[in-house]
Amino acid sequence: MKNSLKIRFFGNGLIYHSATFSIDWWEHMLQKNRIKQEVFLDNLFIDDLFLEKTIIHPNTGLSCCNYKDLLGKHIFKGASVKEHGFMEIKQNNKNVFKGNIQTICLDNLLFPLFNSETKPLLISGEEGITITTGVFMKGLVGSYNLSIEEFINDKLQFHLLELDNFKTTGTFMDFISYEGFIMKPQPIDYVITSQRYWCEMV
Repeated sequence: MKNSLKIRFFGNGLIYHSATFSIDWWEHMLQKNRIKQEVFLDNLFIDDLFLEKTIIHPNTGLSCCNYKDLLGKHIFKGASVKEHGFMEIKQNNKNVFKGNIQTICLDNLLFPLFNSETKPLLISGEEGITITTGVFMKGLVGSYNLSIEEFINDKLQFHLLELDNFKTTGTFMDFISYEGFIMKPQPIDYVITSQRYWCEMV
């Protein structure tokens, strides 16, 4: 008989987008819309910017209605595992574990409770202008489920990303696997606490 494994995270989290565009496209877009680079970036999170301007994505040829259309699918959307927060693991709605989210980080414990691996978030390195956004959130910042035969803690693996740039640092949930199967993300419920952007030209 299949059991339902559910894992939820409450606390702080980050939605991270990043994309690289050619300098030629970028400069043409700014010139066509008669807007300065700093003005465009300062209004990046305001949908009216995209509604008032004509911003055609260089790869799809489609008009962008917001910054997510411009930057594409998020690189990751996950809980911060080194800030204050808590997590719960349930099997068939019965608690298996409920405690501090920081127990996921191996460097925080003498005797780790869970299997986890942390990898650095790789930077694109492409030539052009790279625009990155960070949307910081608080609330239910992660929810995952998977049908399993029986919960065995050692078969659970947390996959983390370490972010370190001049705007923000931290360790965030990338995805969770159980016996090699990736747990399916579920809808989350959060409020946005801040938004940041940063860009780099190479």
